[in-house]
Amino acid sequence: MGNFVSPGAMAAAFRRTCLLLMGGLGYWAVAGQPSTLEDDWLALIALYDSTDGENWTFNSNWSGSRAVVPSPEQLDSWYGVTVTNGRVTELRLYHNNLAGPIPPALGNLTELSYLSLEGNPLTGPMPLQISRLLKLEEFRLRGNFLTLHYS
Repeated sequence: MGNFVSPGAMAAAFRRTCLLLMGGLGYWAVAGQPSTLEDDWLALIALYDSTDGENWTFNSNWSGSRAVVPSPEQLDSWYGVTVTNGRVTELRLYHNNLAGPIPPALGNLTELSYLSLEGNPLTGPMPLQISRLLKLEEFRLRGNFLTLHYS
């Protein structure tokens, strides 16, 4: 039987690799102001738009008004989204028919500790901005068509 690497160790190695790559390219992992609930909301909208959200298997509450930033309670009611202390901390959209690329804005979910997008027809390169998810403890992407070069 081969060596087993825990998902947490894989996520940590991925973050270190991205940080090294970004440092070599002249980027910083975290730049500018700290993220806010509005940044989280905009990142979720970018994910919905980029991955054909209207055709997800489950998308309750995702297609509401875009005129006003939702409250933490409203955002917490979106299918697959968990909000803790006013920030998005979990995103569980596995086997939900997300199709298309992961948007770079997903890297603005800086309080995210759990991300599961496995079992979807996601395509394209993994955005380099994912390396901003420094609190990520579990990162599930298997069963997609993502490439390993960075955009």
